Amino acid sequence: MAHQLALNNVALERQYQPEIPLVLANRELIQQVFTNLILNACNAMPAGGSLTLNVSSTADQVDISFSDTGAGIPLANLPKIFDPFFTTRSGGKGVGLGLSISHSIIAQHNGTIEAQSVPDKGSTFIIRLPVQTEIAL
Repeated sequence: MAHQLALNNVALERQYQPEIPLVLANRELIQQVFTNLILNACNAMPAGGSLTLNVSSTADQVDISFSDTGAGIPLANLPKIFDPFFTTRSGGKGVGLGLSISHSIIAQHNGTIEAQSVPDKGSTFIIRLPVQTEIAL
């Protein structure tokens, strides 16, 4: 996604806690979620901005957050953003399935995804995935 970020003049800042435990996840599905969140962040910052990717953990979960400096989400829309076909984009630029599918994928991994936003300041999407407690062979 580095090329997409550069095209949109979005600077990526990475903040990774050392020694992140493993999670059991389907790489392609999780990549689909991350790609959607990055593209949404780029769309929220048409004049550019910054996106911070933070990865941290507790004893039983890994937290992955994507924080942008974009337009933010109106508070009235926050409860609806994970609903299928909910979109604020016009002109055929989205059908409102990205966040709904992302929510479903994270739920399939026994995790959660939530959004926090301040209009005109930006949004943060936080994914929480359970730590893998057993190694499958």
